[in-house]
Amino acid sequence: MTLSMNGVPLPWVSKVKYLGVSFLCNIGKTDMSDTIRKFYSQFNNIMLVLGKGSQEMNAVHLMKTYCSSTLTYGIENSAFCDNTRHKMQVIWNNCFRHIFSCCWRESVKPLQYFCNTLPLSYAIDQSKLLFWKKCLSVIIRLYAVFHG
Repeated sequence: MTLSMNGVPLPWVSKVKYLGVSFLCNIGKTDMSDTIRKFYSQFNNIMLVLGKGSQEMNAVHLMKTYCSSTLTYGIENSAFCDNTRHKMQVIWNNCFRHIFSCCWRESVKPLQYFCNTLPLSYAIDQSKLLFWKKCLSVIIRLYAVFHG
């Protein structure tokens, strides 16, 4: 069956972008490849301007301010592909390793702790919890209005 609009057939696509979030059509999960590309682009621009090995705290601050919002946009209600969450955590950790010139086998949790930064998996969970908390408070207010 072919869909058409005003007699013009609409092609079937494998990915749809809505409000900056790409959805895979067959499974309805979120495709983060464009988001990851944007994140790396922003991070590399920051590191190019600051230079490697100097001003580490400035780099962390700029990464948290400008890059993390790109990586975490729309994750509150996203269903990820199997290993996407792990990929995002690895990307976040690798940025810390790059900023502080760490070995790739070393854990970055102490660095994140002393930089007052949550591991990305925790930040994702926190964001989802806050989103559902807001949704619940709206539902409770609506219930009170209509049944109060």
